[in-house]
Amino acid sequence: MNMEVDLRKIKTVCISMQKSTNRRDGIKRLLGGLGYERWTFFDGIESKDSVVGCALSHIGVLTSHDFSEPLLVLEDDVQTTGAYSNDISIPNDADALYLGYSWWAWDGERARQSLMPSATSISKQGDLYRIKRMTSAHAVLYLTKKYGEAARDSMKSYLENPSGNRHCDVALAMLQEQYNVLATPKHYFFQICERNTFWTYKSIA
Repeated sequence: MNMEVDLRKIKTVCISMQKSTNRRDGIKRLLGGLGYERWTFFDGIESKDSVVGCALSHIGVLTSHDFSEPLLVLEDDVQTTGAYSNDISIPNDADALYLGYSWWAWDGERARQSLMPSATSISKQGDLYRIKRMTSAHAVLYLTKKYGEAARDSMKSYLENPSGNRHCDVALAMLQEQYNVLATPKHYFFQICERNTFWTYKSIA
């Protein structure tokens, strides 16, 4: 069985620094143009280390949500692709759905640079793809309480372990092994930034 989801009606939180006025204006135009009805900003957490600040911001969003309903978490540098659709059919047993992703770890050597044991794994599951060790966190739809809490705790653990890789997307990538985490064949969102556009503008299929 599948649940039919209209992304415009999903609770959506966009992580954004208060001082990033240009990015905030861009997200307002984007989500307003798409017709999103229930979205808010989460003020990004300042840190001398941007990796830590990003992780703390994602942890903050997940901590503040009670998971009585799904939650779409976006970062403020996202833009839609031509594959974007407001409507999507998701299996009832899915724990999360990636609407954007990165092909950084699709190569084993790059995966090991991020302290992961092997490259990203994908397998067809109906109209979607089951993913493992898939990096990126810029457009994730959290569907179950157990996964949302596990994602929060995994990111906390990575921050507290100084010998580990503190990138929150790596923490999530490793967690995917234990849950039914899916991705759309064509990415709905990519990141517009010098560091990530190259890696996030590529589809699984």
